[in-house]
Amino acid sequence: MVGAGEARNLTLQTKTKSVKHICITDIHGYLDQALGALQDLENERCLKLIENGEWSSEHNLILNGDVFDRGPQNREALEWALENADIYILGNHEFFAIFPDVVNEFMSESYFEHHGEEGLYWLNMDEEMRHRILKAVAKGEIVPAYRGPKYIY
Repeated sequence: MVGAGEARNLTLQTKTKSVKHICITDIHGYLDQALGALQDLENERCLKLIENGEWSSEHNLILNGDVFDRGPQNREALEWALENADIYILGNHEFFAIFPDVVNEFMSESYFEHHGEEGLYWLNMDEEMRHRILKAVAKGEIVPAYRGPKYIY
């Protein structure tokens, strides 16, 4: 029996060889800049990736963790990632959001002083968003790693 996440990965791995992986890492709540980078790639490579702010490409979008924290669009970046990523890989900030009490025990005070509470979305994330992350992990929509055709992400 194959779980939902495994079935999703099998589907992605069996697409034609012409399908590329486009990987973005560490958006950190700067969604406008991430979309701008994708638009630059569209222009540079004559690709169609984004339409009306949504991923519209045949290529696989891999988000390599740390989608939120530090930037001005944390919730928007997380919602966009959950709705658009073909592969969303768990980063340390997603881990912090899932286990805030555990993380608080082991994080030094200097970490919180350096980033400031306002820069740590996971620390004050509302329970609805925390639940959405947990649900996405349980369904295999956020994964700890992904083995692509050439690389492990």
